[in-house]
Amino acid sequence: MRENKTEEAVKEFKKTLRLNPNNVSAHANIAATLTIQNQNDESIPHYEKAFELGSTDAHLYINYGLALVNIGNIDKAIAQWNKALKVEPKLPEAHRNIGKALSQQGRMDEAVRHWLKSLELKPDQPNLLNDIAWIMSTHSNNDLYDSNKAVQLALRACQLTQYRNALFLNTLASAYAANEQLEQAVETARQAIELATMSNQLPLARQIKISLESYQHQLESQ
Repeated sequence: MRENKTEEAVKEFKKTLRLNPNNVSAHANIAATLTIQNQNDESIPHYEKAFELGSTDAHLYINYGLALVNIGNIDKAIAQWNKALKVEPKLPEAHRNIGKALSQQGRMDEAVRHWLKSLELKPDQPNLLNDIAWIMSTHSNNDLYDSNKAVQLALRACQLTQYRNALFLNTLASAYAANEQLEQAVETARQAIELATMSNQLPLARQIKISLESYQHQLESQ
């Protein structure tokens, strides 16, 4: 049903453009709609036309960047999100997207800086909290490693999801272990395994079990 409505919307926008090819709103709307439909190559000329006609909509830059990432043009996508920040400096999704793109390029220091800025602007982002906590508790780069901060972020991600996300609990267990809170790591890992098993996330449950055995070994060695 939703797909049919989206296709109808595209038809209406195209009808508008036949009547007025320089309608900025129509180009912007059709571009965003095509991106949602994963028709990224077709969406890009509409983004470019909207900007050519004078649009400075920060969210349009955000969507354009997403379309560019989907076709593999990460550098150009980052440039669009930076343009969005020039229009709206306090746009958390721009920093979040830049961070993700930078992480895909292996530029983790820069990625984490943008992710932390996104959290500063919008604190309650469970997935982002979890991702940063995982990096801070597992990364080999000492500049990124911060086990105490990892525990804080992972705890918040779990709180926001009522401790019902096995992946987030696994990250919290990892953060506890990195912070030498091994009893908490063992207990949290057990909770994560139980939840992953109940939700039929069996590969994740097996992965956490391996980590649990490591935490137990470390605890016994103390």
